[in-house]
Amino acid sequence: MGEIFYLNLRENDLYGWESKKNKFLVKSIIKGIKNGDEFPPVSVHKTITNRFFISKIKKLDNGVIDGGHHRAIAHYKMKKLLKCELFDGEPALWFDYVHIKDIKLERDRIGYNFQKQKFPDYI
Repeated sequence: MGEIFYLNLRENDLYGWESKKNKFLVKSIIKGIKNGDEFPPVSVHKTITNRFFISKIKKLDNGVIDGGHHRAIAHYKMKKLLKCELFDGEPALWFDYVHIKDIKLERDRIGYNFQKQKFPDYI
């Protein structure tokens, strides 16, 4: 397990590899933030230029890659520190990375219900 730290998304650049995420999931996580819920850390890599990238190597026990894009967007919108786990090494730079603030939110009830089934504890 890597070092756990809290990232200020207003002072540090965080990039993800997904350009669109689910608006309903972000709203759900924002409700959790307002309620003081604790979320798992987002796995990140740090470059020598002090930029952070969501890791694509962290898998859950069920084999699903848990990037953390929804959590990152929600914490960015709420101006709250994001709990992160620092992974060794540079990020996989063959992805088209997008700054967290530039990820588009889509209205997708089907995707929301699918995620709710995968992660019933925090969604």
